[in-house]
Amino acid sequence: MKRITALLAAGLMGTALTAQAQSPFNTGPYVGLGFGATLSESTVSVGTVNPLVADIRPTGPSFAGLLGFNFRLGSLGLGVEGEYDKNNWEGKSTTTGLTQTENSVKIDKGTRIRGRIGYVGKETFWFFAAGVSKADSTVHLESRSFPGDTSEATASLKGKNWGVGFEYAVGEGSIEKNFIVRVEYIADKFDAHTYTMPFSQNVLFSPRTVDEIKANTIRAVIAYKFF
Repeated sequence: MKRITALLAAGLMGTALTAQAQSPFNTGPYVGLGFGATLSESTVSVGTVNPLVADIRPTGPSFAGLLGFNFRLGSLGLGVEGEYDKNNWEGKSTTTGLTQTENSVKIDKGTRIRGRIGYVGKETFWFFAAGVSKADSTVHLESRSFPGDTSEATASLKGKNWGVGFEYAVGEGSIEKNFIVRVEYIADKFDAHTYTMPFSQNVLFSPRTVDEIKANTIRAVIAYKFF
């Protein structure tokens, strides 16, 4: 009886190891390219006593280059991933006081570092991810009351991110099996920041405070794995 039990256990273990060996989501590195679209929301305010406040929604395309490493533990998938982002998110709003000023917020290049954890199937990987974010930003002001009068300031924003996604192994050929496609949702939250404008003759170009920027990105990724 003990011998039969041992043989059954060995058979099940062998089957599990064989399935793992055949899975496209084993331990190893990968590189990838991502492209998607982002919709975000925030507010921009002027002054500290009875401030002028306007909603602003930086929106636009996003592109990313990714480098990561996956770890396979049975049906549990773990990973770490870094990326460089080239964004083109921009939003505009107008504050009206004694004069009118257009406020433009733009998010440019940035980075993310994330950890991933999820379930590995035969040809799929369902995962949750979380980490830290960083992005370059610019606030540009243009007077509507005095055309041609402009000013701008820049800052590096820091924040956090989380997301969920799904990966699928493309094919079974000697080359095709190394390609993975992914669809994912990423939520970023960048800390609030006050932008101090350079000296301007327009005294209404006072510091602008941009509240937390909450960005929502849907993107597709194609990756090539080296394992």
